[in-house]
Amino acid sequence: VEDPLTSIILQAIRNICGDTMPIQFITGHSHYRGRVDLDTMSTSFEAGRYLDTVGFVSFPRIDTAMEAAAVSKNGRTSPLFQHVFLDANTEKLELALTGGDRKSFLPQGLSTPNGTALASLIQKTEEEMGLYQVIGCVPRTYHLEASMDKSDSLWGLYMKQVIANYDIFQNNEDYLFVQGTGAYRYDLFAGEVTLTDFISVSPFNDTIFVVAQDIEGSILLDAFAKYTEPNPFLENLPKYALSRHIDKKKKYTVVTAEYDLEFVLETLMSATGQTYDPIQQFYNTSRTNTGQTAVTTSSIWMDFLLESRGSCDEIDDDATSAEKAIISVVALIGGIICLAFFIFFNRQSRGTKTEKEFDVIMTSKGRMLTEESESDSSKSIL
Repeated sequence: VEDPLTSIILQAIRNICGDTMPIQFITGHSHYRGRVDLDTMSTSFEAGRYLDTVGFVSFPRIDTAMEAAAVSKNGRTSPLFQHVFLDANTEKLELALTGGDRKSFLPQGLSTPNGTALASLIQKTEEEMGLYQVIGCVPRTYHLEASMDKSDSLWGLYMKQVIANYDIFQNNEDYLFVQGTGAYRYDLFAGEVTLTDFISVSPFNDTIFVVAQDIEGSILLDAFAKYTEPNPFLENLPKYALSRHIDKKKKYTVVTAEYDLEFVLETLMSATGQTYDPIQQFYNTSRTNTGQTAVTTSSIWMDFLLESRGSCDEIDDDATSAEKAIISVVALIGGIICLAFFIFFNRQSRGTKTEKEFDVIMTSKGRMLTEESESDSSKSIL
């Protein structure tokens, strides 16, 4: 919504068209729902993230704007720049279309023959792909935006248990994992976890790299200090999450995911003045019939979930009734929504990079895991 490039474009337009031209910016990619006045005759607007919002925006013609500015005490015309944010669910969309009078305006509801057929096709495709297969179980709901020190934090779970479960981190306090908090997309709901639930949470199959070894803790604290400040779009989380607290007197081996590799590498090189040769991580034993498999964020998650299958008997009784109601709803419609998202919007990414493709495979022992495909990385993950 507020970006240096927006200001540059605004000023360039003003230089040509003057200060009385109404200007409406429709922005995106920063995963934010909001609007802001840029000057007396312009606003900027962004409609959420991950298809969670349907946005509507309108702006005045120049003659209308000038008339309003003439009678305004401060010359502002912002009331003429209208916007609406609608939660992307059928209840809110139906309310917006009917004004609450469904019987008069939309007696058949939002369903159409084509829509019903598409929903059936999506469900059938998910079933054929094995996306409803249960791969694990978690005892409570873990929230994407919860602070890492909270017991219901998805990022807390990931750093303290999922990453800690990976071989090189087990009982090894000298390894530090660094990852940007834009990596995950959705809450992980209590109870059985299916493959489609997992992909909804973790759509990016990032390869794991050891970036550098024997880095002093004091250097790491200085290097990453500003990057562990709050994320502007996930206020309860830092921009980058660390797997452990750093002791300035110790030395660490720094590990990261592929998407963040360039950032971590450049940060360390700038802090130490040295160059590093990142090492891609592979499992020590053959995971599939094709031989060794690269370690990825997905394979680490999958190992954790596969080992948690027995925890369904330990569902947290402290979960709120609202939380349980959400779980029930998601169990019914979550799979359809998630697959529709990835089929029709598979180009969405966290930046200029694209998601890797997932292949669902079974090991000789019957364990399911995801393997990085050798196909073109620009394809959908499904």
